[in-house]
Amino acid sequence: MQTLSARFPRALFLFLVLLGSFAISLTGCGSKGALTPPVPEGGRPNAGVTRGRQCVGNCGTSAPSALASGVVTETGTVFALNIYGADTPMFVVHSGSPYEIIGVYGSATEPFLAGQEVVVTGTYQRSVTGNQWIDASTVTLANGSPVPSPVPSGNPTPLPTPTGAPTPTPIPTPTGFSAIEHVELVMMENTGYDKVVGNSSSMPYINNVLIPQGKLFTNSYALDHPSLPNYLALYAGSELGTSGTDTCPLSLSGATLGSELSAAGLTFIGYAEDMPGAGSTACTAADGAYQGHHSPWIYFPGQAGFGQPYDGFPGSMPDVAFIVPNDCHNMHDSCGGNNWRNGDTYLSQQLPPIIAWNATHNGLLIVTWDESSYSTLPPNHIATIMVGPMVARGSSSQQINHYDILRTITDAFGLTPLNGASGITP
Repeated sequence: MQTLSARFPRALFLFLVLLGSFAISLTGCGSKGALTPPVPEGGRPNAGVTRGRQCVGNCGTSAPSALASGVVTETGTVFALNIYGADTPMFVVHSGSPYEIIGVYGSATEPFLAGQEVVVTGTYQRSVTGNQWIDASTVTLANGSPVPSPVPSGNPTPLPTPTGAPTPTPIPTPTGFSAIEHVELVMMENTGYDKVVGNSSSMPYINNVLIPQGKLFTNSYALDHPSLPNYLALYAGSELGTSGTDTCPLSLSGATLGSELSAAGLTFIGYAEDMPGAGSTACTAADGAYQGHHSPWIYFPGQAGFGQPYDGFPGSMPDVAFIVPNDCHNMHDSCGGNNWRNGDTYLSQQLPPIIAWNATHNGLLIVTWDESSYSTLPPNHIATIMVGPMVARGSSSQQINHYDILRTITDAFGLTPLNGASGITP
């Protein structure tokens, strides 16, 4: 197996160190015994895990209990620290076998730096819900010294700017096409570019119908992990201090896309499938498929009223709409099936009437993903697809992120750019 350190340029390590996350790419596996095979990547990478009394991630109201365990010893290269914040010392193991990605927890993770080769010994745990982790008993440097700085090979894919927020470039409207009068932003979940584009077996609608209808941005990136900071970046132009958390409830302040549109006499609706009711501020719903941290407007006092339950195309669209499928339809959870196929099928049912309406109302449909899985390489590389009468079909290698999408929307309606979307550090 080729190690991560042999594949990646120095820029990647710097990027992830500055993000404050920690991961390791395995070069070898110890004895694991007869462990239950893990849930494949794309199942529920943001699901919570429980360590003692501490819950990390989306644990909900009940913590998972261990289903399988065993002592493991792994060797690999550190490439990201403390994904869930400094208060939760951890890193992520990326192996491909016997598990695609797994968290490693323990105070022993703190002294290590990206680029160092380490040996991890600890107890493998797997919960009844499929979450996996290793409780580390020891973490030591392999061979007593860090791995030398990697040498770039070939032409690596450019990565997002690690510090602050780059000055976004609005995605250009080709000359000769109509102006943008409506925008619908459809939010999918936790799937990297390489798992979407070209995966016609699991996502036939996206690859065979949707992408050929519009423009695929091949160099599109999310900004952070987990979900909430990315949704806030798209809605408010800033993560607002939420990096590493999906906290709900939480009260935030500042201008947002919804408030700016409303102040300009324009309309915004945040459609969310299975939202308990119009104007709801709930963080979850009874069925567990609705997640409040996917509805960024509920975090701002006075803006919950923008929210409405979504049950299919309503016949017309506001000036701007966010459309947020539930966790069974946004590729987050499998819900008894294949999460990728479930999401693709949902889009095949929901998008055609929107696209048809847009064709006569100068509407722009944007389909993107909040983030990739933690094992996606390069990190947070996602697909973004735009369809509308003003969009030239094909693909674009323009590097964009969530701030560029927000800037495109605010510019289309003559609004003041928001925070990071104006080049101001959030």
